Amino acid sequence: MIEKIDRDPTERAYNKLKSNSYKKYTISYYRNSKILPKIPLLNKKVAWVTSGAPVEILVAAGIMPLYPENYAAIVGGSKQSVDACIIAENDGYSNELCSYARCHLGTVINPSGSLMGGLSKPDIIVSCNNICGTVLKWFQSISEYYDIPHFHFDTPPIVDTKLGKTQENHVFHYVRDQLDDYIEFIKTHTGKRVTEKKIMKVLRLANKATLLWGEILDSCKATPTPLNCPDRFITMAPIVAQRGMKKTITVYEELLEEVHQRVDSKTGAIKNEKIRLLWDNIAIWFYLYPFFNKLAQRGVVFPVDTYTHAWNMTGSVDNYEDAMNDYAKMYSHVYLNQDLSYRVELISKFIKEYELDGFVLHSNKACKRYSMGMLSYKKAITEKTGVPGVIIDGDMVDSRNFSEEQTWTRIESLIEMIEARKS
Repeated sequence: MIEKIDRDPTERAYNKLKSNSYKKYTISYYRNSKILPKIPLLNKKVAWVTSGAPVEILVAAGIMPLYPENYAAIVGGSKQSVDACIIAENDGYSNELCSYARCHLGTVINPSGSLMGGLSKPDIIVSCNNICGTVLKWFQSISEYYDIPHFHFDTPPIVDTKLGKTQENHVFHYVRDQLDDYIEFIKTHTGKRVTEKKIMKVLRLANKATLLWGEILDSCKATPTPLNCPDRFITMAPIVAQRGMKKTITVYEELLEEVHQRVDSKTGAIKNEKIRLLWDNIAIWFYLYPFFNKLAQRGVVFPVDTYTHAWNMTGSVDNYEDAMNDYAKMYSHVYLNQDLSYRVELISKFIKEYELDGFVLHSNKACKRYSMGMLSYKKAITEKTGVPGVIIDGDMVDSRNFSEEQTWTRIESLIEMIEARKS
């Protein structure tokens, strides 16, 4: 039985990771983004890019990519995001808009009062709607604010229709053609020439890093699981923002080594694993460790989540044409660019493979794309797997949209359900 006792909320119930090169790498990367573009001889260009956009080609061009979403998550974790959101709202942006967008736009409006002085000013911006529809207008606003070029990478959703492969092939050709337009855009607006050789070099590095990340995620099937949700959330930054860079491989080789050591020694991510759950949706960054530590004190761990698995796709790296074809398919088939039946199948698959007792769906007010249809697929997943789940309401960086009391009432109900099934 999971004991219902009050504990000191600061009592750490998880085993802290020893490897921290991911943290040093991220700090160093942001520091360099402030310094390198200011050195005239380097002619270093900066691109702001959405998390679902093809970053590898930017890296191949020698352009430094920065992610407003990643930065907003850091601001959220630093508990400075509400102030930034309010600045954006006072400038006319709706409270109903994505909180990453509001947070970031607030730092654009007031960089001097923002974490790290805001992001370095971009030379170009690149958005992609495979994970979010808001990014088009969000980045359009930035383009107009700075008067800089904007490339929007359009990826129609992959849905299960009577058209089947015909629809999917149409999407593939449409997206594949845009990759060539993207390369031309970079050359035209930055003067940076992107060769096939450079692209293949970066894709191979990205592929290797992604395979390492995939192995790290797969290792979490072990009992006890070596990593909990917050471990994966804070170590995912390089695979999102620095794919195709050599250092990313080094970071994940170090992390994988520690993960293997934990599996071999049966050292869990938390100190007393009793219940295994899945997390669906983006992290609640401002409440990350208090939330998962409180659950860890109850013996609850999350061996898998849909969020970090979104960057676990690889393609061919044998030759340029095959690689670019796979690249187009990869960016079209991300988790949020497919219909709800895909979510049901994937989460059900995770429940079986990771031997889970239940699942938590984060109904994230700030991300309607990720949260749509939750009531439907919650029911479908339970019917398919026999495993109970719960929906909690929240927000990734705007704490005004989060009720701690309501959240724990719902979580408690799920725990009691699982307890009853185990007894």
